Amino acid sequence: MGYTHYYQVIQWDSPAWQAAWPLLVRDTRRIIDSAGIPVTGEDGPIISSTEDSICFNGVDGDGHEPFCMDEENNRSFAFTKTARKPYDLVVCCVLLRAHMLAPKCLDIRSDGYWSE
Repeated sequence: MGYTHYYQVIQWDSPAWQAAWPLLVRDTRRIIDSAGIPVTGEDGPIISSTEDSICFNGVDGDGHEPFCMDEENNRSFAFTKTARKPYDLVVCCVLLRAHMLAPKCLDIRSDGYWSE
């Protein structure tokens, strides 16, 4: 059970996405700083030192599955189950920002349901 975000960069090599990517990396840092929700990198930094990937999860019990966006993993649909934990807000904001920067390069779908 969970709440899942599905996403795919459908035109990773396009000029539009290549122009948007550095802005998304920069804005992801801002989103994380502004959200006030603790996140941690998956086996390393949240944004790689070469800035070729964004990957984070909630901290301890507030984490579920990592959100990762990079060229290698996002040529087909990727997904993140957040279980509506606090870092879900950060995931949503990053996906929204990516869509705002390059709407024709990204396919986003969320499949959420409430469990009782």
